[in-house]
Amino acid sequence: GIACYAICLALVAYTHLLTLIAFAALPALYALFFSKDTWAKRIGSLAAAHALGFMLTAAYLLPMWLNLPFVRPDEFLAGPYNILRQLTHPDTAFCVYYLVIAALVAGLAWRKGDAGPLRQRCIYFSGTAIAFWLMTTPLSYAAWQHFLMLHVLQFPVARLNCVMLIAATWLAVYGIERLHARRAIFVAALVIF
Repeated sequence: GIACYAICLALVAYTHLLTLIAFAALPALYALFFSKDTWAKRIGSLAAAHALGFMLTAAYLLPMWLNLPFVRPDEFLAGPYNILRQLTHPDTAFCVYYLVIAALVAGLAWRKGDAGPLRQRCIYFSGTAIAFWLMTTPLSYAAWQHFLMLHVLQFPVARLNCVMLIAATWLAVYGIERLHARRAIFVAALVIF
């Protein structure tokens, strides 16, 4: 429920704030789209969980927030750590593997005629993998320039790779579960290696 979600947010904030910045939208969108409650209750519960999570981390986040006037985000745009220069990192090519998994599993779901919640989750995680991969390419240049908070995520390919890995893992399990036993072993071996 609300308390569990809030505690998870607080634990992530206390252990690694950059992870919270990079991934906070993923569980929030998941809760919004896959909850069985009405939209009003979903939004209210999510807002309450985030408010409680913020209160649980206030001892940590409040001093940081009060010191924001002393942070110069323009310095994140200069020098060797320029986030915009990192969007052409060669590791982006390695993340294409996650897109292949997303495409294969989406094709499998369409071929098998899956419907309902599992298909919706397949679409959600496929969209997540694609969106986060795009955020590691020069195609997302405008987003990185506009949202200065993203600049603290230095080395975006490495950080956003984690989100793509979560999505690809769910998709791989979904795909393997739908295949016959012999094919599933082959596909599982491909995914692992």
